[in-house]
Amino acid sequence: MKYALVNCNIYTGNEIICNEAIIIENNYIKSLVDVSKVPSDIDFIDLGGLSVAPGFIDLQVNGGGGYFFTDNPTEEAVSAIFEAHKEFGTTNFFYLQ
Repeated sequence: MKYALVNCNIYTGNEIICNEAIIIENNYIKSLVDVSKVPSDIDFIDLGGLSVAPGFIDLQVNGGGGYFFTDNPTEEAVSAIFEAHKEFGTTNFFYLQ
């Protein structure tokens, strides 16, 4: 599957890129291109001016989603904590077992 994310502000960590499209192919970012150069044979997803940024990796998570890990160190708790943190941009967190 190949598509383009358009009408967004792209945060790279060093700069903000506007008026470019993010080309996604097989769930991976393949390139950034000027919106006018997006191939016409792929689908466009208009993000309506939203921002695109890398996800956060949280190095210390104590709880979330109604769970406090030290009170309930189970797989169910870890899953609920992860789902709760995803809403705020966390894509992964450090977990020692």
